[in-house]
Amino acid sequence: MTAPASPLERRYRRLLRALPAGYRRAWSEEMVGTFLESMHADDPEQTEFLLEFGHPPRAEVASVLGLAVRLRLGGVNGLGAPPPRYVAWGEAVRRLALLALLSQAVLELVGVVLRLWAAGRLPGLRPPILDGPGPHPQPPWEVALHLVALLWLPAYLALLAGHWRAARVLAGLAVLAPAVRTAESLLAAVSYSGAVAQLVVLAFPVVLVLALAAYHPGAPPVPVRPWLVALVAGTAGMAALTLALMYVPPAAYAFDEAGLWCAVVAVATVVHVVVRARRPADGTDPWPLALALMAAGALAIRLVTLAWYALSPAQDRVTLVTSALAGTVAVVAAGLPMAVLAARSMRRLPAVTDRW
Repeated sequence: MTAPASPLERRYRRLLRALPAGYRRAWSEEMVGTFLESMHADDPEQTEFLLEFGHPPRAEVASVLGLAVRLRLGGVNGLGAPPPRYVAWGEAVRRLALLALLSQAVLELVGVVLRLWAAGRLPGLRPPILDGPGPHPQPPWEVALHLVALLWLPAYLALLAGHWRAARVLAGLAVLAPAVRTAESLLAAVSYSGAVAQLVVLAFPVVLVLALAAYHPGAPPVPVRPWLVALVAGTAGMAALTLALMYVPPAAYAFDEAGLWCAVVAVATVVHVVVRARRPADGTDPWPLALALMAAGALAIRLVTLAWYALSPAQDRVTLVTSALAGTVAVVAAGLPMAVLAARSMRRLPAVTDRW
């Protein structure tokens, strides 16, 4: 007769429920035995106390949750090929991370170049004629934040080169820039809605860094050439848009970060539709799911900021709300068809295999 499970073992087994069922059936007993053995101390009384009142260490919790994410994104598992639905989720999340990383790299690269141009730091190019006294010299810490944000570009290039761990590290460092700016905004916030909006906007780059975990050792390499072309084309397009907006009165538009993500979803969806019209894909195309996920994130940010603008007493509230509504319509129009296509495709894929 087996001894009843200790409270610590029950807690650890609850944690293992995050793993796919097939993986738990194959490895849970070995994992539980190894974990309980590692929790035994030299002092029997301390061991008894740990078995009764102890909890899985944070490092173990993070390890199990990370393994669960990798497995559900089609990672290597030692049980043969993962279920096709998990593989599809992994492909979609990798494309989502790549597209979002490209957007961040383009945004920061164009921003740095335009700041240097406005400050007259680009040799051979006259600074633009701006209304007002022109840009003021920025303090060193602001310059440092711009340089930290520029790390999105080497993170993107590292991802293309297959250096996935370096890409995750560089992207994690790049998140520090929006995190610091969000902290500044929160300290200066005068309303609860404004604080919530700032935190939601920060969530997007944080989720992007977490999505890079989908690039596990078993993931296929990124096709370099098309994504380098996308970097050049995106930079040129963003620069052209920014230059065009310099000649439009600020009161006529409000193109914020949430609007940028809505525009990215809309443009990426149009490009996908055009490419697939010329080269139809099979039933495993991961792009509809990737675009639907990105549209959901952009819509969440857009709706929160829309509510913030609607509650704002600012004089340009009408412009802010109108631009936010336009972004909402664009991202829904782009994301809804992709969500329908993704749902149909995922229903055709089995969620289990013979060994899962």
